[in-house]
Amino acid sequence: MCEFPSWIEEDSGKAIFLVDADVEALIENHGGVWEDYIGHEPLKKYLNAVGRECEQHNLHPDVANAIRAGQMNRMAKVSGFDCVIVAGKIEIKDSRCSAHGWSQVVANYGSKVEANAGSKVEAYAGSTVVANYGSTVKANSGSKVEANAGSKVEAYAGSTVVANYGSTVVAYDGSTVVAYAGSTVKANSGSTVVAYDGSTVVNK
Repeated sequence: MCEFPSWIEEDSGKAIFLVDADVEALIENHGGVWEDYIGHEPLKKYLNAVGRECEQHNLHPDVANAIRAGQMNRMAKVSGFDCVIVAGKIEIKDSRCSAHGWSQVVANYGSKVEANAGSKVEAYAGSTVVANYGSTVKANSGSKVEANAGSKVEAYAGSTVVANYGSTVVAYDGSTVVAYAGSTVKANSGSTVVAYDGSTVVNK
């Protein structure tokens, strides 16, 4: 099965995709289960869509807007995203999620999030976040964040951040940051920074 979200982009640039309401109507008229309507095949079969098959990355603006509006919550859940989108934020509980540029992500206890370009993650106690290029992460108490090149992390009291090459971390009172070569850490009063050769630490 193709990944969620999937869409077909016509030559004109228009994105053809399904939202929850469409799937409900298709199940009522044609039977089957939600999983049958994830991916490109139902778009071709029921909407006669023709064009470039796309999924997950570099979302078409219309697909991103539908996700942010909560119109694809059920489709996301059956695809393995145990989340509900509220006010433009994806709330994740006890699930692994790859966060793309669709929306902001609130990572709650037990969640594991891989934050990719364009995503914004707010990490809470018990969550683990891998911050990749172009992501922005706010690390709250009890969260663990691994910051990779091109990511920006704000580390708050009680959070633990591993700053890898090319990452930028602002460390606040009570946070702990391990800074590796090529990372930049702005250390505020009360933060703890273990700085390795090649890292840059600015004390405030």
